[in-house]
Amino acid sequence: MDLCICFTHLDHKSEELRGKQVLQGLDQCKSIGETIPCVICGDLNTFQRSDCNSESWDSILNLYQENQWPAPPEQSLVLGALKEAGFRDAHWDVIQTKHNNAKGDDDHNNNFPDPTSWTNRPLMRIDHILYKSPSEGITTNSLLPVSYRRINTDASDHFPVVVDFEGYTTSC
Repeated sequence: MDLCICFTHLDHKSEELRGKQVLQGLDQCKSIGETIPCVICGDLNTFQRSDCNSESWDSILNLYQENQWPAPPEQSLVLGALKEAGFRDAHWDVIQTKHNNAKGDDDHNNNFPDPTSWTNRPLMRIDHILYKSPSEGITTNSLLPVSYRRINTDASDHFPVVVDFEGYTTSC
């Protein structure tokens, strides 16, 4: 199966600049073609409220206040643009699949993604793996994320994340 994989490291200071950078990246993905699955992954340097429980979000707000930074936005421009372009968050899809397959699992609402930054004070997930499968065409290639995990290592200032995908090709 053909597959497009885009690795990125977006700006660390400006959400507006990250928004422009991700739009440029999406244009590059489109130039490769929309008939093959695409994975975008890397340090997107963006996070959003919906990825955090209340305690984690409060810790992030406290960090911003301690450093006299403006409060972070609750929604990410970058993740919003990727979602609008049809990309799905592998973490949340793995959680949803596990929930759908579990019988009597009441703990599915507590499966927020582990923070990836920083290794010395983990607060937020800024490293992401998103994917998109083509929705139409003579042959539909699709990806299904089956596992998502953070690797605990101090080899970087971020924890790496890993997703295992299953690939499917069906002829129409």
